[in-house]
Amino acid sequence: MTRRGIDALKAGLPFALVAAWAAWAVWGFSWFGLYEINPDEGLNLAKAALVGAGHDLYADIWSDQPPLLTHALALVQQLFPWSVTAARCLVLASACLLLGALYSLVQRLHGRAAALATLLLLMTAPLFVQLSVSVMVGLPAIALAVLAMDLASRRWGMTGAALAGGVFALSLQTKLFTGLMAPALLLLLWQCRASEGLRRQWGALGAFGVAAAAGLAFVAASAGEAFFDQLLRPHVAQELRQAHDWRLSAEAIWAVLSQQRMLGIAGLAGLLWWGWRRPGHSGAVLLWLGVPAVALVGHTPVWFHQVLLLLPPLAWLGGVALAALVTRLWSTGARAGRALAMALPAALAGGAVWLVQALPAPDAGALKVSMGEALRRFAPLGGYVVTDSPMDAFRAGLLVPPSLAVYSHKRVLVGAITPDDVLQALQTWRPPQVAFRRFPVDPQVRRYLVDHYVQTTAWGAAEHHVIRQPDVPVPGPAVLGARWRDLTQGLVATGVQGGYAAAVSADGARRHGEQLSKTLRADAIWMRPPGSTPRVGACLLQMAALTGDAAYLAWAREAARAVVRTQQCVGGWSAEAVPAGACLDTAMPSRQRPALDEGMTAEAIGFLLDLRARSAADARWIDASATRALDFLVMTQNAQGAWPYDFLRGKSYSPLATINDDLSTSHLRALLRGYRVYGHERYRQALERGVGFLLRGQSRRGGWAQQYDAQGGAAPGRSFEPAALATIESAYVLHTLIEVDRWRPDPAVRDAIARGAWWLTHTALRPGFWARFHDYRDGQPLYQDRDGRFVARVDLLSLERQRGYRWEGPFPEVAHAIALAEAHLSADPAAFDTARGRLSQVARIAAVAGLAQAEAPLGGNAGLLPLQGEQGLIWAADFVRNCQRAQALWAAGGGAVPPLTLEALLRE
Repeated sequence: MTRRGIDALKAGLPFALVAAWAAWAVWGFSWFGLYEINPDEGLNLAKAALVGAGHDLYADIWSDQPPLLTHALALVQQLFPWSVTAARCLVLASACLLLGALYSLVQRLHGRAAALATLLLLMTAPLFVQLSVSVMVGLPAIALAVLAMDLASRRWGMTGAALAGGVFALSLQTKLFTGLMAPALLLLLWQCRASEGLRRQWGALGAFGVAAAAGLAFVAASAGEAFFDQLLRPHVAQELRQAHDWRLSAEAIWAVLSQQRMLGIAGLAGLLWWGWRRPGHSGAVLLWLGVPAVALVGHTPVWFHQVLLLLPPLAWLGGVALAALVTRLWSTGARAGRALAMALPAALAGGAVWLVQALPAPDAGALKVSMGEALRRFAPLGGYVVTDSPMDAFRAGLLVPPSLAVYSHKRVLVGAITPDDVLQALQTWRPPQVAFRRFPVDPQVRRYLVDHYVQTTAWGAAEHHVIRQPDVPVPGPAVLGARWRDLTQGLVATGVQGGYAAAVSADGARRHGEQLSKTLRADAIWMRPPGSTPRVGACLLQMAALTGDAAYLAWAREAARAVVRTQQCVGGWSAEAVPAGACLDTAMPSRQRPALDEGMTAEAIGFLLDLRARSAADARWIDASATRALDFLVMTQNAQGAWPYDFLRGKSYSPLATINDDLSTSHLRALLRGYRVYGHERYRQALERGVGFLLRGQSRRGGWAQQYDAQGGAAPGRSFEPAALATIESAYVLHTLIEVDRWRPDPAVRDAIARGAWWLTHTALRPGFWARFHDYRDGQPLYQDRDGRFVARVDLLSLERQRGYRWEGPFPEVAHAIALAEAHLSADPAAFDTARGRLSQVARIAAVAGLAQAEAPLGGNAGLLPLQGEQGLIWAADFVRNCQRAQALWAAGGGAVPPLTLEALLRE
């Protein structure tokens, strides 16, 4: 290689090193992808989002930091809306700027070897890596100050000095604590111009001082009266100093430095070496280290990120000393000395990297992620969010009230945020959502929340609330009622003697099951949820109760007659149900055998009994059908007390005792209701056998499996459904046992409920988020592909299986089961009804939130889906969804809506 090539390689080495470090910080370490590295990230992002939305910093937005980074982040917000990653990339770029400027500075003063050693020491310090990807003001401010030092060390005359002063002014406009670097910077500026004469030295200092003062004046002018009240007073408030002293500050600094092991050792060795050799410009680096150290010891309390001020000078001291040691070893000429000289830097760098990687994994923010998801669920309601964790609001794409953008520990401690301030923000902004997870909720704030909000979740000290009456433009009862009646009449026109297909053309010529490949007979109706005739009939009953319109009741009665007409003589229904004719033989049919999955039979029974409760005149023919269906459940119950997936043994799992799809559990709830209505002993006995099956099937851990073999052991289902504990199915069991225990209290049932609720609570991957399957042995989540292969995560499954199954998520069935179980087990007799009412209200508010960005927005269609959907067909399942939407809109408009039934909550 030519001399020019070698020089080019040397010149490009630091750039390659910094680029490689930046890539490692992003892809090789865990901090970059965390939800929130430090609460200050959320504060800075919230301020930037408000500035981007047109709010004035300091006038509207309370802020205790200078404006530069906030405005830079606001620009990033405009280019990459609501992107934490983009904001972190901005800070990472400033970290690269710091490394480059420090390399340039040390290389100019001490040589390339010292500069490279300085980079290695600094870029492998854990605190520097962490803050390099944290949206916090300290590192960008220090980066600009180091750049100013680099410019000050260049002999560019008055222009260079003024340029250094201008850059340092930008540093002060980012964070005022870099003013502690000013003595070192001024000394460096003076020393580097020693050969130019005293006059030019003073002139350089003057030019620098004017530029820096201009920057400080800009900050003061930008803040106006808030300069002292917001930017200065919180940092020196007596309330902070009362709880701390200099010893605590010194211990805090030492605790942070002790974690930077390699840098700390090298920096200490460098201090000793510099004290012995006293190389040039030692005063500047020692002032850089000493002045901030003394100031931090006296500034109580000390926050960990403030110690970053000390890391670059320590790296400088250690880097120069390390380079001197390597040079000494190399200059001996001995083979061993040269080998050691080559191995020492590599060993130190490798050891430092290993130490950083070996640190305990940072908190991944499970609770924070769950809170962010809770906010996103209701984000379409718009408005502002009152929260003590602004990162949660930012992640959900929502703003916080300007006065609460900086909801920090410091502000709370000094009394800059009081419960009255929070209460005023609630009253002024009327936020659709309120979330707390960092600070205790004041009693007067709690009272306001109870009066105006409904609590959706509570995970330990964290809680989320949504407003009872969302401020969204919901249609009035007249508009909603008219639109709903038009849609209903369009569906009724396609019915066959009151019964419905899952999908049908507008002229009724094409009738299908839930799969379009299934063509229905002209006289058949569809009975399998979600687009089943009983579920359509239940919606018609609900709208009859809401509107008082007798037409809905008449249509519901016709749907019920279709259900009765197509009931098989044995008492059940097939998915494609056809008129049964005269029942001369009540044996199990050989063709179109009755189906049990998806709770189909239980849903039909429930619809018939709902109609019976509303229309006593129809009791006779309803009773005949309902009791025959209940007798069918008694007849088909197996010896274990459960029901199979299918009466045909075409699949390995067909004869298994099945909880999957709420099969056996829905049948037990239907039997309980049947016993309450008719009092037949055979229903009670069948129910008791089923409860015994559930109690025996509970695992030692507390959960239940999807299905069980004849010996009562957990059995696999489909190729991707292992023999494992299942959270959703365990929730179905809990709902059923709660209903049973409310009917006739039983200590064994109550104990099973308590154990099951405990297991579901403690098996969550994070608050409010569960995996579907868990290993019986160690409780770990299980993910099995269609080929039977187990993988560690959902994203390692085949794409078809990733999208085709509920592997994990915020399962409503599970969340509701836990909430209702806790209420049922409490000493308060009214707790259960209160909990069910709260869950109903939350579900309806969530439905209204979904409409704000759904395919049927709150506009000309009154928030309801059009009659014709996919492929121009009328889908019964869409009608059911419309029914749920209509009830949610009715409630949002102030109409009285009863709490959702247990079955409706299970479908939420």
